[in-house]
Amino acid sequence: MIIGIDPSLRHMGIVVFDDKLGTSTYNTVFETKRMGAERLNLAYEFVNSLLVMYKPELVVIEGYAFGARGSMVFSIGELGGVLRLLLYQKSIKTVEIPPTTLKKFVCGKGNVKKNILIKEVYKKWGIDFDDDNLADAYGLARIGSVIVNKSKLKKYERESLKNYL
Repeated sequence: MIIGIDPSLRHMGIVVFDDKLGTSTYNTVFETKRMGAERLNLAYEFVNSLLVMYKPELVVIEGYAFGARGSMVFSIGELGGVLRLLLYQKSIKTVEIPPTTLKKFVCGKGNVKKNILIKEVYKKWGIDFDDDNLADAYGLARIGSVIVNKSKLKKYERESLKNYL
């Protein structure tokens, strides 16, 4: 099992991908209106429950986007730190993929808008999401599958993942 996580303060996309079957077995968006430490704790507990349930071989998490402003920067950093600490504590192999690398792997270009990525996920794998966080998490899980299984890649996919293979 591989888990793809698109960490977001309001809508964290999570996909559990069975790389042996080539299908996602669980797709969810973790949502909470809670703030501060309560939000961090809820996210920690939720992701931990998935790690315990699915026992992933690899977790692929989207790296930080640097477009955030103001106090959101700190909140995003806190959530990212909590998730990375959890993965470290569980000794789960983790790969962090920058947003531009994810976009290039899925779309062939690293600067596409989120709605295009949703469309490209559907065109590439036939999976239809109406939430861009889930589409991102699915793309991350597919990257994890490539890393684990050393799958054959198209040229632009191989170029986007050259630092991870």
